[in-house]
Amino acid sequence: MLLKYKFQIDDNAYRSSMFEYGNKQHFNFHFGDTESDSTKKEDFAPQGDDRVLAFTEAQKIAVVKSGRFGDFYQFNFNSKYFKNSLIGNLYSKNHHFQGELNAQQTKTVLDIFEYMFALNNSALTYSIKQQLVEVYQNSANQSDTEPWLAVEDFINQPRGDDIVRRVGRIGRIDPKGGQYAFVENHNLYDIFKLTSETNEHNLYKNYASFNIKKHDATTMMETGLNNFGYSINKNKYTQRH
Repeated sequence: MLLKYKFQIDDNAYRSSMFEYGNKQHFNFHFGDTESDSTKKEDFAPQGDDRVLAFTEAQKIAVVKSGRFGDFYQFNFNSKYFKNSLIGNLYSKNHHFQGELNAQQTKTVLDIFEYMFALNNSALTYSIKQQLVEVYQNSANQSDTEPWLAVEDFINQPRGDDIVRRVGRIGRIDPKGGQYAFVENHNLYDIFKLTSETNEHNLYKNYASFNIKKHDATTMMETGLNNFGYSINKNKYTQRH
């Protein structure tokens, strides 16, 4: 349900798809990834009006209308998977938010924006980023393929019989085995560590999903870049901030 991913190579540290911090390589999908308090002053973070956190309501509405939430989460409006999804139904019901929006439509648009911002900066997406760093590093060390091209191929190219469908592999369900394609276990950023959280861990690991009751917790925003969660002016961010 996503458009093909394109790796960004730029001399500007912020505009590049990768950066180094804390002696590690990280991916930047350019949708608030580096704007938390812990990294917002680094050279790979946007400044001023370029910051997603500084977007006006009009800018947020424009982003939702475009369906492009940074580099990775870019909706393919023609995909049957998108059309059948909850967000796809919201777009369809509201005619893709074209024209003048009423109060309810404006609220829906802003809710979608906040949801996608939270998703992009969550442990779930960070797990994907860790997988991509591994793909990049393995290619750099072991093959003649340009590492950035290996990343694009990993995301965009389907496996086996699905090659004619031209859909990416992450987030798909294998029609033969029923396995949900997410990340290798060792790249899953572990956020549910308590025995009482076994159900949440399995949902997260096997289906790349969070229990709805967890959406107002800071736990889902803990990542290897933001170890203690995503903070804005010293306040912990949640999807229901």
